[in-house]
Amino acid sequence: MKIFLLLSFFIFSPSWAEWVPETAPIARALNDNYKNSGDSYLMTAWGGWQRLFSWSSVKGEIVQAATSFTKTGNVEYYRYRHSSKDPRPLFILFPGIFGEPGQRVTDNFIEMLEALDGHVIVVPNFLSMGWVRGYPLYGEGDPSKTELNITHDIWRDVIKYIPESSISKVHVVGESLGTLISSAWVSQKEWKPRPSSLTLLWPPLELDRALDNIDLYVTTLESDWKRCGLFFTLPIFMKYFVMDTTPKEISQTDGRCLSAWVAYMGFQKTLRNVYTVHAETNKVPDLNPATFKFFFQSYRKPFWDTIQKRDQTMHLGYWLKKIKIEQSLIDLQVLSSRDDFLNEGFSWESWRTRVGLNENEIILLDWGGHSGPVAAKEFELLLQTEFMAKK
Repeated sequence: MKIFLLLSFFIFSPSWAEWVPETAPIARALNDNYKNSGDSYLMTAWGGWQRLFSWSSVKGEIVQAATSFTKTGNVEYYRYRHSSKDPRPLFILFPGIFGEPGQRVTDNFIEMLEALDGHVIVVPNFLSMGWVRGYPLYGEGDPSKTELNITHDIWRDVIKYIPESSISKVHVVGESLGTLISSAWVSQKEWKPRPSSLTLLWPPLELDRALDNIDLYVTTLESDWKRCGLFFTLPIFMKYFVMDTTPKEISQTDGRCLSAWVAYMGFQKTLRNVYTVHAETNKVPDLNPATFKFFFQSYRKPFWDTIQKRDQTMHLGYWLKKIKIEQSLIDLQVLSSRDDFLNEGFSWESWRTRVGLNENEIILLDWGGHSGPVAAKEFELLLQTEFMAKK
């Protein structure tokens, strides 16, 4: 299967830009150098561990913005202002699930963005512990409205610190769950300066199905976790992940143990930690986080009910269509993997056609699971090439 990077435009979409042509050979290398390394779960694990154990040195600071949409009256976010007196691009990162500044996986991405020689802002994920601890004041109606209002307040604080005269362009980057809220925020036309581009990395196309697939991911690996356990998996991890920073051939048995470790010691453990913070902050009765299994049915029931009703605001395509119709000058880029288990059961080609995106706006890799390729050296080079061409 060839990488899905085609070189044609749709006639009805001439004003939307694709990935710059210089990224094509890098995307091919990112695809071909790793595509036979392992299955979706294993490559998700590989990418996560490489980012978790990377040493990142970020330049900015975590600060608080005032907001009336949390009980504490403030919200934390990350900011870095470039020292140059000349205008610089501003990169706004919406990290994936649980992502927040100070967390190694997020800091790894911050370091990549800071290397692009611009300003950097990070809006914590709405399922990060810091965000949940702030006690967001959720009301009735659109479940994303509170997140958007808090993000607007962060932006007001940003513009006081980095004035518009110091910004040449605004580039918004969303990863995983962060792609939904970043797309929703970009679709709001009242904030300025307007973004030049929106880059979506491993987006869940429809949140209801994606969250079901996350729960399936955890339960599928449950028997492997019981079989392997922490002490049996640790030497396997040292062998494959610490001694070598590139994916290599891993036996099926070892691969299942490594995937299960990430699912349970990483993902599921963090789920429970976040739920515990949520329950304590919101005084949820009968808390026993050790017994719950399906996190997304336990956290914010009205939110889950809205998702289960297949509300259109929970689908990425809704926001992208809105942006395409109302803000056609914004460049859009999507990068993902065909084997991303969050989108199991979806046809990317059908989705692209429904949303109205052209083929040049999407790079689909033949490997990687969910966000695994972010840890590859070619990914950082691809980002550098894309954004340096848009300075």
